[in-house]
Amino acid sequence: MTSDLPPVDPRLGADIRVTLPMPPEGVGPCLRRSFPEIPDRPSGLSNIEARLERNETRLDGFGAALSNLAQGVTALGDKIDKRGQTPWGVIWSALGTAVGVLTVVGGLAYYPIKDGQADLKGALLLLQDRSDKRLEALAGSQVSRAEHEVHWRLQEREVDAVRARVGRVEDRLTTRIERLEGMRGAPGR
Repeated sequence: MTSDLPPVDPRLGADIRVTLPMPPEGVGPCLRRSFPEIPDRPSGLSNIEARLERNETRLDGFGAALSNLAQGVTALGDKIDKRGQTPWGVIWSALGTAVGVLTVVGGLAYYPIKDGQADLKGALLLLQDRSDKRLEALAGSQVSRAEHEVHWRLQEREVDAVRARVGRVEDRLTTRIERLEGMRGAPGR
């Protein structure tokens, strides 16, 4: 199968147009009679061609921008390659500036904290003085545990003495009751 069209070179771009051969004589009117809904040239074809041309123009602009960017990157790479030495002066001056900035920022962050700590220390000392005074007043009005233990021992002795006394009274009452019951039960007295 041979073609009358010239070969297409893909490096030339995307502007490829396809031309269809004309139908043989007499077939066109026959096709129009058989398919009346298909017009000779679609009405939206000119609109599609215009849109296609606008998109091609945009793509050309985008390609130009990309090639400019690639040239810029290449130029920057060449510039870096030419300056193969390390710029120590710039590096040390940048480090000095960074240390200075960090010192200033650290000082600005540290001084409010230092002032807050001083205020807190003063408030804690005042609170400690107040609590010491309250503890001294409380200690003066409180009884120590040792003193409580002495009172508890005395109370236990008193309770033991009362129990012993009650036990003696019970014994005497039991003896009396037995004597009285013995007198009631004895005949002749």
